[in-house]
Amino acid sequence: MDEEGASRVIGSLKTYLQIYDSAKGSFPTIEVHTEFRIVNVGFCVMESFMQRTMDICLDPSEQELCQEMCLPAGRVMGLTNVLYSWNVERNDPPDRQWNAVPVVMRQYDLDEEDAKVYLGGLIVQHEQNTRQLGAEIKRKSRESEKPTQYVEAMGLMLGGNCFWSSNCPRYNSMETE
Repeated sequence: MDEEGASRVIGSLKTYLQIYDSAKGSFPTIEVHTEFRIVNVGFCVMESFMQRTMDICLDPSEQELCQEMCLPAGRVMGLTNVLYSWNVERNDPPDRQWNAVPVVMRQYDLDEEDAKVYLGGLIVQHEQNTRQLGAEIKRKSRESEKPTQYVEAMGLMLGGNCFWSSNCPRYNSMETE
């Protein structure tokens, strides 16, 4: 067994399970909501699986170099998920209203469509930040190929998440009925 990769996956899974369902009530701002969604969407679990399955076990200095990219990448994943899941989650009970659309509507006094457009803009902003940080990581890590592999794999993971969120039956079944 790959002890380093497996222990990282198990650690991220433990954190995810402890925090996943921990929010009570609604979020006061999109900023607070977004940071919760990084964990709630399972970003750290997916990121650890990505490293393990692609055999990208970063050493501590490489991990530190790549860590800065994780926050904006997690924001992309979390906000993409809430944007596409709104059609299903709008009907969740009040104590489980964790979607960002009503948070943005309240915070900025927007209607639903404008809130969704706002979220799309936030996603693009975090994607651009992720891409910029990825380019910096590639420039700084010319001696090691693993950080470059990590950056490229992260881009594929985020793209795959967007495709899944925009096409999965759970989020799209209401549109086809």
